[in-house]
Amino acid sequence: MCTRLFLPLLLSLLWTGGARAQSPSDGGVENGVYVNSFFHVSYVWPDILRPVDSAFFKLQSVTSNKGEFLLFMAREGDEPFGVLLLAQKPNAVTKMPAGPYPSQDFLEHVKKEWDPVEKPKILAETHVTTSDALTFYELDYLVSDKYSSAIVTQIGDYLLVFKCNARSAQDLAKMTLSALALQVQK
Repeated sequence: MCTRLFLPLLLSLLWTGGARAQSPSDGGVENGVYVNSFFHVSYVWPDILRPVDSAFFKLQSVTSNKGEFLLFMAREGDEPFGVLLLAQKPNAVTKMPAGPYPSQDFLEHVKKEWDPVEKPKILAETHVTTSDALTFYELDYLVSDKYSSAIVTQIGDYLLVFKCNARSAQDLAKMTLSALALQVQK
């Protein structure tokens, strides 16, 4: 009788012990594409960039905020140019006084963080809804003569944020087009 009760309990513990809760960080590079199983998205970076090994993430303290997750990073060789993809749970990072922290308000927050000494200049502010029904808000700007963009969309309770910086306007355009081509996996 004890064996009949113990065996199912043991099997149950083994089964649940192997399962783990999903995390926004559940992603990686597969066949030249970044795939995230938590958000059910895939991202193809532009050919001018190379993904940075995930071991680099552990050495670098890119994100330190609770509720913010570094998902993917690609760089242009050893240059300080590239793409960061982050996930932010808005109220865990910053509580906006107006209540919820939607995608569009994220870009206003970016502008407030600019240092006037760096001579920030807005190049473009746009928003687009893709065929996957993702609405992206994009802010392209120059800061200290560096081409940059912040691109954000919302999936569930999280904001997915692309931070791009580039050597030229043409390289920035490649990076932003790749971000806007983020695919929802069905």
